[in-house]
Amino acid sequence: MKKLLILFVLPVFNLFLISAQNYVLPIYNGTIPNSKNTGSSEKIDKSDIIAISDVQNPDISVYLPTKKFATGQAVLICPGGGYWILAYDLEGTDIARYLNSIGVAGIVLKYRLPRCFAREES
Repeated sequence: MKKLLILFVLPVFNLFLISAQNYVLPIYNGTIPNSKNTGSSEKIDKSDIIAISDVQNPDISVYLPTKKFATGQAVLICPGGGYWILAYDLEGTDIARYLNSIGVAGIVLKYRLPRCFAREES
């Protein structure tokens, strides 16, 4: 029974190992040029979609397709959100995963966002 279980689990585990890979890389090491410390920290709201606000430290997430399907192409994805949030999964990681399915690398940019005072007043 154990041998049968191992024969089933091992191939399934290998599917996870060879599936698309994700790397998160910071854009800046050390101090960020022209940045102003606002005292706020990054907020992540996962109630409906993943909405990220008050981004102070930008980075990129690289989603690579499997080597078997890779075309050598890449697309830079800048998630929208009205410049006060990033709709990170809906307009970012979901797009990157779709691109991976057709052999294209998806690079999701988490760019800096200013603190939005209009949102705080409402």
